[in-house]
Amino acid sequence: QGFNSTPQLVSGPITTDFGTIYAGTLGTLALTVPGARPGMHFLISAPDLAADLAIVSAECSAKDVIDLRCMNAAVGNVDPAAVTLYIMGL
Repeated sequence: QGFNSTPQLVSGPITTDFGTIYAGTLGTLALTVPGARPGMHFLISAPDLAADLAIVSAECSAKDVIDLRCMNAAVGNVDPAAVTLYIMGL
C-alpha cells in the first residue's frame, strides 16, 4: 500500500499538554483523533512547540487514538506550555 495523495484524515486545531519531559528522554501522549486508524501515516504540525522539543513519531495504537512521542533535546527537564497541533493522516 503506497501513499495516497488525498488525505484520509485532517484534524485540528487540537490543544494538548505533554507535561514534564525529562532531559534526553521521550514524552508520550495519547490523543483522541476521530478517524485515525492503525496503518495510517501522519504528518504533525506543531507551530508553537518549544525550541528544545521535537515530535519524533506519531502512531495509531487503536481506532481514533494517536500516540505522539516528543523528544527533549535540552540538558534540563522541560514542562512545555500547552501546544496546538494540526494532524493529517494518509
